[in-house]
Amino acid sequence: EEAIENNATPGGQVLVAKSGKIVFQKPYGYFTYDSLTKVTNQSVYDIASVTKVVATLQALMFLEGRGRLDLDKKASYYLKELKDSNKASMHMMDILTHQAGLLPFIPFWKFTIDSAGVSPAFYRTQNDSIFSIQVSPGLYGLQTLKDSIWKWTIESKLMPKSKKSNTHEYKYSDMGFYIMQRVAEDLLNQPIEVFLEQNFYSPMGLGSMSYLPLCKYPIHRIVPTEEDRYFRNSVICGLVHDPVAAMYGGIAGHAGVFSNSNDLAKLLQMNLQDGYYGGIVYLKKGTINKFTDKQFPNNRRALGWDKPLIGEFGGPTSRFATAGTYGHTGFTGTAVWVDPEFDLIYIFLSNRTYPHGKNFQLIESNIRTRIQDLIYESVWSYESIHY
Repeated sequence: EEAIENNATPGGQVLVAKSGKIVFQKPYGYFTYDSLTKVTNQSVYDIASVTKVVATLQALMFLEGRGRLDLDKKASYYLKELKDSNKASMHMMDILTHQAGLLPFIPFWKFTIDSAGVSPAFYRTQNDSIFSIQVSPGLYGLQTLKDSIWKWTIESKLMPKSKKSNTHEYKYSDMGFYIMQRVAEDLLNQPIEVFLEQNFYSPMGLGSMSYLPLCKYPIHRIVPTEEDRYFRNSVICGLVHDPVAAMYGGIAGHAGVFSNSNDLAKLLQMNLQDGYYGGIVYLKKGTINKFTDKQFPNNRRALGWDKPLIGEFGGPTSRFATAGTYGHTGFTGTAVWVDPEFDLIYIFLSNRTYPHGKNFQLIESNIRTRIQDLIYESVWSYESIHY
């Protein structure tokens, strides 16, 4: 309520699951500041970079558990087109922990605009067989746009190495998950969205979790993310907020999945239960622990998953989160965290980017982590009374 009152976000969802049960689930506020459409538990949010762990990483864990993916190998072992690039020696472990030297991001959408706006070489206002990638209402990208992004990714520069260690330091990057999507799809031999729907989302009954949500449910269930005035010049609702993911056609390794808090809780509960849920084994036993362990002393990240910054100020979690905690945050104002020691799941969804992404009040006021503080305090309070 404080966040909404201070215009940090128009609304949101908070969910807490403890010991396999949802103990708190509540929607807050409205879709936008006009207060016309109330948020409900069925409302669907663009979860932004949480996509990395609930989509791409689930596929990678599936492959690794079945012996198809070796994390000690270089990415170029799986993607031959990297062999003649500056990314030839990048190891899978380094990419997944964001220390491979990749740039944090490159605004590829700027490559496709000119002084007059979006370039007709890349976009049309009518959908046809050549311009078939919908990036916004009434704007369609060239079918080969995805190939262009991949070419630009391969050709992109790297971060400088540390003079002390002659290695790349930790720097969070979306670009590693452009590569991870390619690796996953190459090994799966099918599009990642099809694999996830067949092997995770549909069997688990995750009716709201999906890429391309407008193909699945009506727009009035979907919370808008931004009034884009710099690229697509429209209200973004039902289409992915991230511009590069939009250029990918809404299906990307780093962003593109939509969900409500309830379906996220189900998927994370499966992860918390070591890959088992509802009588089905989704991931090989021990895989979750392997991927959620911190890998390097000067890097808080696990393999794909984010981790707490234990004993230091400014981490992404509550100060009470234990070292085994894992999760991720998203640019649109989302967060998911699992603490195995407490058997605890915390999910926060919002659209703090509406009407524009430069509103960082949600982050500056630590709303997500302060709520997480209260969850831990509630657990201790309950246990002091009942035990």
